[in-house]
Amino acid sequence: SFTKYLEAPRIDDTLDYDQQYEALVKYKTRMLGNVRLIGHLLRLRMLSPKIIFVCTDELLNIGSPEALETLCAFLETLGATFDCAKEWSGKARLDEVFARAELMALDEKQAPRIRCLLKDLLDKRRRKWRGFPI
Repeated sequence: SFTKYLEAPRIDDTLDYDQQYEALVKYKTRMLGNVRLIGHLLRLRMLSPKIIFVCTDELLNIGSPEALETLCAFLETLGATFDCAKEWSGKARLDEVFARAELMALDEKQAPRIRCLLKDLLDKRRRKWRGFPI
């Protein structure tokens, strides 16, 4: 279902503005909820950590505002567990993901809201996820 929610929904143009907005909000809620669930399953070691990079690479390659917002939710969910694990073999690759996120945060072509979300994520990482659930 991860790839299913990566595609933006086809919203019927005959619907009025409120109905179109509601359909978009439902899509976004499902997408964010889906990656948070995956993140929690990863934290509980119920899924292989290899999935982290499948998800992050896909979201970064899409690069849409929705995909980047989803990336932030995903990394916030699992950051405290995996980013602080020095003995984890995927740490270097996770550092690369955060480096790419930092480049996106500096890209002025991105919407201000998305840049702010990315900067917040990077600030949490710099603070070593203190004050956030582990």
